[in-house]
Amino acid sequence: MYAYLSSYNNTTQQGDKFTLEKFEDNKLVQKLSAAYIVWKPEIKKWSAVDYSIRTITETGETMTYGKLIDTTIALEPKDFENTNNLEKTFTLSELNNHIAKLQSRGAEGVVLFQIERYTRIANPFGIIILTAIGVIVSARKSRGGVGFQIALGFGLAFVYILFFMMSSGIAKKGAFDPFLAVWLPNIVFSLIGLVLYRTVPK
Repeated sequence: MYAYLSSYNNTTQQGDKFTLEKFEDNKLVQKLSAAYIVWKPEIKKWSAVDYSIRTITETGETMTYGKLIDTTIALEPKDFENTNNLEKTFTLSELNNHIAKLQSRGAEGVVLFQIERYTRIANPFGIIILTAIGVIVSARKSRGGVGFQIALGFGLAFVYILFFMMSSGIAKKGAFDPFLAVWLPNIVFSLIGLVLYRTVPK
């Protein structure tokens, strides 16, 4: 099933110009259209007001009209609320459950939550990698002295952050796998750390 709204009011819990389409074998078999839907907390269902139901069969189509009907769509008012930075408020288990729910509905915006999940796992490794690189850089002798080593360390950290932001940004647009986008900076900087380690005088 696919549900559509032209607008939604969080205060009144009402959505305008509602449409609910039901498909079977990739074919539209029923379409419910309503002037608006409103949440009924006492029954935990949406009521469609001034509705029409178009039913499509092999023999033809039928239309049904009415004033009010309760729906059984698996959505709640919180699903229409502002989701800006919502992924950062979840625990890891809540994040996994939310991702599974979005995927079961075929909803958009799953990548944002997947990136957050992978980031929480990848970040500790990133800290370890950057710390190791910092130790390696400080162990190298340089003509520029300690100041150059500090600048190099900060420069590498800045490049890492920039790299992570760029790869995550590309993934959010759907042009990159979210898992690879989050872990790629760690992979690249692990190789950089390995190269630096091999060049440190023994």
